[in-house]
Amino acid sequence: MASLENRAGNFHVVFRFGGQKYSRSLRTKEKKTAIASVARLEDNLRRLELGNLTLPDGVDLPTFLLSDGMATQKPEKKQGPVNLEQLCQAFLVSIPKAAIEDNSRRGIEIHLRHFKRVLGWRFQIRSLGQGDLQRYVDKRSKQNGLRGNKVSPTTIKKEMTTLTTMWNWAKQLGYVKSEFPKKGLRYPKLVEKPRFQTWQEIERKIERGGLDDNQAAELWDALFLTLPEIDQLLAHVEQRARGSFLYPMFTFAAHTGARRSEMLRSQIDDIDLSAQMATIREKKRVRGKHTTRTVPLSQFF
Repeated sequence: MASLENRAGNFHVVFRFGGQKYSRSLRTKEKKTAIASVARLEDNLRRLELGNLTLPDGVDLPTFLLSDGMATQKPEKKQGPVNLEQLCQAFLVSIPKAAIEDNSRRGIEIHLRHFKRVLGWRFQIRSLGQGDLQRYVDKRSKQNGLRGNKVSPTTIKKEMTTLTTMWNWAKQLGYVKSEFPKKGLRYPKLVEKPRFQTWQEIERKIERGGLDDNQAAELWDALFLTLPEIDQLLAHVEQRARGSFLYPMFTFAAHTGARRSEMLRSQIDDIDLSAQMATIREKKRVRGKHTTRTVPLSQFF
């Protein structure tokens, strides 16, 4: 008997014949269509076992059964994407919408645009070598990033992680055969970020002078608010916020440490004022799995 499996929204049929397990995508998201295809396959499988159908040599068994025995030749393998533009488009289409957050998808798209811009959208993907990747790293490290600074090694490594993921996906589909040639890449040295500091510490360093606007901005990025300063910030938001939702969100973030996306996924039952606990719905702690964590609510609530 054949079984039906739903994999990332697409139905697959799984069955055994001659002691071997077979799996084939039915290329449909409609369950009724998938059930009909499985019924047709099972009927042809019985005919094959009874000798009413003959499997020609070299023919792909799942294709033969799903085509009612009409497929008598192995289907030719599609060549797949050839250049970087084609590969990027195919990779983005392959990612189910529910698989990643919208922000993560936008980040992937930005990384891929950088690769197409630096390497060229017509770049032949099967010719990619370590030298091409090193050329990418060298060019990106000389380009401007935030606040006039050069693109950081951390950003370049994130971009390389995206390309690695796409390459491994392409390798699984047979579009490329070699391993991703990133071994031995050399990145610029990292510049340590300023430690977290209080408002007073940052003001003292700026008043001493000698810092440009970018250096001062990096210090403010490391600002650590004290509890009284957090109260002052929340009072300011309560008075000046243009949207009624902003003050509750600022308050929830300040007292629980929840991310914006986590707050947006919150439901009424996630907030237990009696127990002074909140359930945070996560998406990033465990890859491919929705998880939760509980945090205590402060006396403010």
